[in-house]
Amino acid sequence: MARYFRSLGWTVDVSEPSGPESSVRPHDLAIVNLAPAPEGEASGFFERLQAVRRQDPEATVIVLGDLSPAREAQARALGARAIVPRTPYLPDLGHLAFRLTGLLHG
Repeated sequence: MARYFRSLGWTVDVSEPSGPESSVRPHDLAIVNLAPAPEGEASGFFERLQAVRRQDPEATVIVLGDLSPAREAQARALGARAIVPRTPYLPDLGHLAFRLTGLLHG
């Protein structure tokens, strides 16, 4: 996925948000892969999304994951602008990224 977005002219940072002490340049877009939480660990399900929002509150966020309607609503409440299946068709994901950010690249 990183290679695809680089080919479209995006600068790609493949990393885990690691808290407030790691201040990196702001991002226009964050694509967050939400892995299903093990049974009984619903609180850990959105930790990655919350970490991205804390680190970069202005970024447009796309969430990858096959979410239930309740979890999709929770992701949107936490700032996700779009929810797409875990294995998206990359040209569709690229088009969505451009549309949501309003940016023109490459």
